[in-house]
This record gives sequence, C-alpha cells and structure tokens, in this order.
Amino acid sequence: MSIGIPHVFECDGEEYVFFSENLQLYKLDNTDFKKYVSNNVQIINSNNNYPINARQQQVDLLIKKKLESHPPPDFAISNNGINSLILNVAGTKCNLNCIYCFAFADKNYSLPLMDLTTAKKAIDFLISNNPNEEYYGLVFFGGEPFINHQLIIDIAHYCEGLEQKTDKKFSFSATTNGTLLNKQLLPVFQKKGSVIFVSLDGPEHIHNRNRPYYNNQGSFKKIISNIELLKKYNINYSFRPTIAADCKNLIEIVDFFEKLETEFSFEFTVKPNFKYSEYTEFNDDKVNKIGVQYSNLIEYYFDKVKQNEKIFCNNILSALRRIHFRQAKDAACSAGRSALTINSDDTIYSCQNLSTVYDTNIGNLNTGISKSKLENFIAPFVNTLESCKTCWVKYLCSGGCFAENYAEHKVINTPIKYKCALKKIRWEKQLILYLKIKKNKPDYFKDIRQINVI
Repeated sequence: MSIGIPHVFECDGEEYVFFSENLQLYKLDNTDFKKYVSNNVQIINSNNNYPINARQQQVDLLIKKKLESHPPPDFAISNNGINSLILNVAGTKCNLNCIYCFAFADKNYSLPLMDLTTAKKAIDFLISNNPNEEYYGLVFFGGEPFINHQLIIDIAHYCEGLEQKTDKKFSFSATTNGTLLNKQLLPVFQKKGSVIFVSLDGPEHIHNRNRPYYNNQGSFKKIISNIELLKKYNINYSFRPTIAADCKNLIEIVDFFEKLETEFSFEFTVKPNFKYSEYTEFNDDKVNKIGVQYSNLIEYYFDKVKQNEKIFCNNILSALRRIHFRQAKDAACSAGRSALTINSDDTIYSCQNLSTVYDTNIGNLNTGISKSKLENFIAPFVNTLESCKTCWVKYLCSGGCFAENYAEHKVINTPIKYKCALKKIRWEKQLILYLKIKKNKPDYFKDIRQINVI
C-alpha cells in the first residue's frame, strides 16, 4: 500500500499530517510519526537521494501497518456509460455582458440557436448509443439557454412521448442567468429530479458589477424577482455564484447566500481569451489575499456549526463529507465519461466549456464519435497528469478543470499554476474546519450523509 506524500499543517497550535494516497488524517503527537514525516518531506524537497537507514525502514513499516489497519479510501469510480447530454440550445446568444464570460473562443465566434430537429437527433443518438441506461439527464446550456425557451418546452414534450413508448426516464436541468424565467417554461422543471442553477454572484453591488446587461444596467433585481416564480412553481433550484479574482470580501458573498437559506456552490473565475484580466486572472498577491479570506471563512462556518445553524454552502458540506468518509476522486468531472455536449451544428464535445472551440470537437451526430479525438479531450485521470502524481491534494482536487487547462495552455494535461494554489488553500482550510468540528462538536458527524462525488 502506498502511503503517499505527507502534507503537514497546523490547526489550533497542533500539527497534523494528511496522506495523499489513502486520505488518512492524523495528529502528529507521536515521535515515530514526526520522524517519518520529517524524513519524507526532506526526501521530497531534496534534489539528492535521501539515505534511509535501518531505523527509518522500521518507522516506515510501523506507519504502513498503522495505515493499513484502516480500510482503503472510498474511490468514486468514473462512469464510462453516457447517460447525460448537455444541449447548447442557445449557441453563443446571451442577454448579459458578464465581465468574466466563460466563453473560451474569440468573442466574434457565433453559433446559432439549436432547432428541434437537431435536439431530437441528439436525444435519439444518446439512447441508441447507450441503450442499457434507464435514466437520462438533459442539461440546457448556452449562452443563456432560456433565450430558446420554446425549444426547451418542445424537447420536454418529445421526451414525454419517448417515456410513454419506452421504459426510459428523463430529467432536466439548466444553468441560467435567471433573467428570462417565465410561466410557460417553468412546468418543464417540475419533473422529478430536475433542477435550475441560477448564476447570482452575491449582494446587489457585487452582482451588478459582474453581470450587467449590455446597456450596463444591473440584472440583480430582475433575478431576485424571478426567484419568487421558482418558489411559486415549487422548482428545485440552487445558486451558482462566481468569485472574481479581485474579490475583497468572500464572507460578504457567502453570508448573503446563507441568509437566503438556499443551496449554493461557488467557484472562482476562469481566464477567458477576451474579457477583463483584472477580474479573471490570478497572481501571487491575489491568491494570498484569497487565502486570508478563506481562513476567515472557515472561522465563519465553524461558528455556524457551534451555534447549530444549518449550512447551505455545498462547497463546505461536500468537503466535510468527503474528508469524513475519505471519498477520493480519480477524475475531476464526467466530461466524455458519462456526459457529452451537443452544439446546434451537430458537433459533439466532451465538455460544454469547450463547445465554442471547434477544433476540440470529438465528432458529430451524423458520423458519430471519433475514439482518437475523445481520447484527447476526455476528463483525464489524475494519476496520468505528471504534475499531479506527487501532489498531496490530488484525490481531492482530481487534477482540476481540463477545459481551463486547455484555455490556458492549449493542452488538457497541464494544470494552471494559480488554480493549483487556490485548490491547495481551499482543501487545507477545509481540513482545518473538519478537525475543529471533530474536536469541538464531534456529534456533528453522526448524521452527516455520504454523497456521490462524481
């Protein structure tokens, strides 16, 4: 059994070690542990071979025996059966002018709205190539998908007909800016298992800076008004805030969503080809500032746990569950493994974030998927990434977003320096939160449920 590279960190004045290969976490209160970790860190940081003496070999055996007494980590097995389609129903059409637009292509790139013929062809392609699946998920994407709301309604009707004729079942989801919700569209998402992800970036002054209309008017009030529609129609929804690189108060953003008492998950901006770098690009100074804010965020959530307050942030809840149950991920996402993206021109992509970069397509609905192209753009296993093999956070981060890597480096297997730094900060702070809760509120984990992390 490989122990992996130890990561040493401090929590409340005490030292702890986290082992990458088996996701074991221990307090460094033992001389043998300290000697083992010290020697291994020296090996890692040295350009020379570290001489391991007989005593060290005995320590290694002792530690291995201790770790092997625990069960192996719970590995999430990446699904190789395609059961989800991301339909780019809006092409590149959008009614907002976000400062950090995720589109990786040139801003002059244009993709038309999808029509029903293409949508039906895509759904039929999904079923015929994956006939053993019983449940299929359709994700409406863009651009802003609800620009093409009638197509979404028509797709739902088509799937309803398929359900009546076959034993197949469908669920629907959409990632939307939340400005175009309407009463005709929402019944689609009342279907069991369906959800709408709303891109809201926090308090009004932050959101309106990040996500204005093309006339520079803010979109916040319209979205908040439309949230009432979601509640009225009993739609399952969640918020997806994006944190800009120049964020100065992460707690202000998180506290805003916690007070809304609605599930949310946040991510940091990616670097597109043409948007304002001040808001999208990280540097050492920005990463350090985020690190300080993340430390404050951990204290914020520790206080909530101590006060028995419910947490709505899925980033925190998922991290605590994964640490507690030692849930490892061998790949960062399901792109090309259980999900495909379809464009309005019939082209197929492994990832929706590459669907505006034509050269990354892996085939089309007429000729099918090219195995060689798919191999080039499938979500990679973290142990195939050279720079990740020896990283302590590899089975938590899982190599990061390969579409971001491609946008930055034009290859999928070279992680982005500052995104790696952010991931390490986040996971170390989340390990600290776990330890603080475990020490001060151990009963918190009695009812915590295991989750599917892929």
